[in-house]
Amino acid sequence: MGQELKKVLLAQKEYIEKLKYALGDDFAHPEMVFVSARGNYRDRNSVYQSLKRFTKGTEFEDMTLHQLRHCNATLLLNSGVDLKVVSEHL
Repeated sequence: MGQELKKVLLAQKEYIEKLKYALGDDFAHPEMVFVSARGNYRDRNSVYQSLKRFTKGTEFEDMTLHQLRHCNATLLLNSGVDLKVVSEHL
């Protein structure tokens, strides 16, 4: 895991902890990392819109979530990561 991803995940963990505290028992899915504002599942369109916002103005701007998954696998394999590890990662 790269340092930038580590920062993102730690920031998300802090956000989730604050959200859990604010919502209490109404936090629907405490096992999840990326949730809606009510601690519930994010719908597909919400995730897609987030991807579009993050990739706007980059070479990945037109990439779909499925293409992003393939790109990630390809980059890992080209970096020498074992196929079994990539498979488990996906």
